[in-house]
Amino acid sequence: MNYLLIFGNGGLPELGVRGAAVGSAIAITLNAIVLIGVLVRSRSTLSLRRDMKQRFYDGSELATLKRVVHIALPAVGERLTRGIGYMGFTIIISVLGSVAMATHAALLGLEEHCYEAADGFGIAVAAVVSQRLGAGKLEEAERGSWITMGMAIALLSSFGLVFVIIPAQLLGLFTEDTRIVEMGIPCLYVAALAQPFMAASIVLEQALRGAGNTRTAFYISLSGWLVVRLIATAFFVFGLHWGLVGVWLGSTCDWMARSISLAIVFRQHHWHKVSV
Repeated sequence: MNYLLIFGNGGLPELGVRGAAVGSAIAITLNAIVLIGVLVRSRSTLSLRRDMKQRFYDGSELATLKRVVHIALPAVGERLTRGIGYMGFTIIISVLGSVAMATHAALLGLEEHCYEAADGFGIAVAAVVSQRLGAGKLEEAERGSWITMGMAIALLSSFGLVFVIIPAQLLGLFTEDTRIVEMGIPCLYVAALAQPFMAASIVLEQALRGAGNTRTAFYISLSGWLVVRLIATAFFVFGLHWGLVGVWLGSTCDWMARSISLAIVFRQHHWHKVSV
């Protein structure tokens, strides 16, 4: 939809930036409709069967609803924290000028693939942890978390190696502006350093969510975004005047702090002792 509406292909109007917004909104709406349709038609325990309405009315599902809210609220808080933190992060970048903003956008376009790959491992480990804990197999849940984390670290480290080997070529996929390429190369080196820490953080956070421990994940994310990342970035940018490299060093400090904190939580062996 973005391709059609941004450039006016397929007989649709050329909307430019507005086309990107409209296309994304349409895609999200269609995705929601399909998911709801699957749940309505499904015969699994997750289906939105007609008798569910009656069960909510007579109170038989209220306890389940309370447990869902108990788990969901910290997750919602985490998303809000991420949004607020990223807004502050972007404000700092905007001070560096339009070239820095454009360079940062290109860098995010590259790192996004790394994040999505790690998140894929995270989704898998959340399912494994919830199943193993439900079966009373704590050791398997822990071992699965560490193994998955190792796989994610290996994959993202290989991506980081590519960042180091061909940084100019990668940035050239987004722009021909030499200023953006020159500014982005040292930032890619920093991004390469961040990859293993980002992989560990994403996987272990998802493992906590799989165990129902969304509160701990929220606290770590809160401190990472609003304390470590923003303070470190402000120090590198305004204190040391390292420009966009300082921005990426700030985010790297965040990933490092999160991964270490999460590893400590897992080592203490009480991360799974949460009433769900």
